[in-house]
Amino acid sequence: MEVGGSKKNNGANVNIWEYDGGRAQHWELKHISGDYYALINVLSGKALEVGGSKNSNGANVNIWADDGGQAQQWRRIAVN
Repeated sequence: MEVGGSKKNNGANVNIWEYDGGRAQHWELKHISGDYYALINVLSGKALEVGGSKNSNGANVNIWADDGGQAQQWRRIAVN
């Protein structure tokens, strides 16, 4: 998962790309509360968010200034 084109601006698209070690592909977990975290991109310092706070299938994911909003809150879920 990376910020497309290594962009740093609000709204820059996030996509899947082969790992190349670039900082656009590096993310840090920032604990918010309880089970919720923000994923902060190392290159831009911005948070991964669901664009437009949408909750429908096919909603776009991008980066935006970390504001702690629900569109930027993520939970780890165990997968078998």
